[in-house]
Amino acid sequence: MSFIEAQVAVQVIDRTLDRLRQIVRQFPADKVWERPAPDTASLGNLVCHVAGSMRDWVENGIGEGSWERDRGYEFAREDGLEPTELIQHLDETRELCDRFFSAISQDTWTEQRTFRGKSHVVRDIALQQIGHVAYHVGQAALLRRVVADLEPTP
Repeated sequence: MSFIEAQVAVQVIDRTLDRLRQIVRQFPADKVWERPAPDTASLGNLVCHVAGSMRDWVENGIGEGSWERDRGYEFAREDGLEPTELIQHLDETRELCDRFFSAISQDTWTEQRTFRGKSHVVRDIALQQIGHVAYHVGQAALLRRVVADLEPTP
């Protein structure tokens, strides 16, 4: 990817995903799917949701693909992946998204894409993902304190 604006956006997403991976690694395995209260998300749910959202917005939004997402399942599931598998799922999703991120150029950065029945600019999709991933990493950091009872990180 040679277009600097897209490079920076992807670097910010990657740094934020690194923080999520770090939280998953620190979490006790028996607490990854624990919800702090009914009708809330576990760390496992958040990781699955971040991966699902990235693939949906990047592959279907930027890449104009047709991948079918099951957003409800991202939040409904209560187990199934161990911490290492959650990180692997996140890594595989990020790797899959790379071909769409890599295709962004100065020409495509401001192109319109139709996604979910609405028009979106490629740049706005990339920036939306920065905010979305960061929002859920903040939730994961809170779960780290509330569910896993871990000290704050410096």
